[in-house]
Amino acid sequence: MEEQRQRLQEDDILALSCIALGQNSGLTHSRTLLPMVRDMLANSQLTLDQVDVKWKPGAACCIVLASGGYPVEYKKGYPISGLEEAGKSAVVFHAGTKKADNGDILTNGGRVLGVTATGDTLPQAIANAYAAAKPISFQDMHFRTDIGKV
Repeated sequence: MEEQRQRLQEDDILALSCIALGQNSGLTHSRTLLPMVRDMLANSQLTLDQVDVKWKPGAACCIVLASGGYPVEYKKGYPISGLEEAGKSAVVFHAGTKKADNGDILTNGGRVLGVTATGDTLPQAIANAYAAAKPISFQDMHFRTDIGKV
């Protein structure tokens, strides 16, 4: 039992390390893990070994919405619609976006958005993420349709 507890704590530290690294580099991994952390401490004085991680039960899935031509060559500046609707049922992480002077959100990179939803099971989280991403659109948008499939 003590060995399992130690392994769980090591896994928590590893997961939080991914979050810390991912938030700086925009990794999809962090966009999937963050909604599953029950209590995120905003104390820069703590180190990971001092944090008691509490995970939400269930699963999470992140669908990356990318610009046409990504990862090679893509255009920027396309208006994005549907963000408010998607945000009602998921967390929408902005990666390759910018705010125009008129307030519109525009594409500004290859990996434009990460739409992360949760569910009681992994299949449910996957279905919720695809459903949440459905109202979002921008010119030449594409995304993988095989997430969670073997």
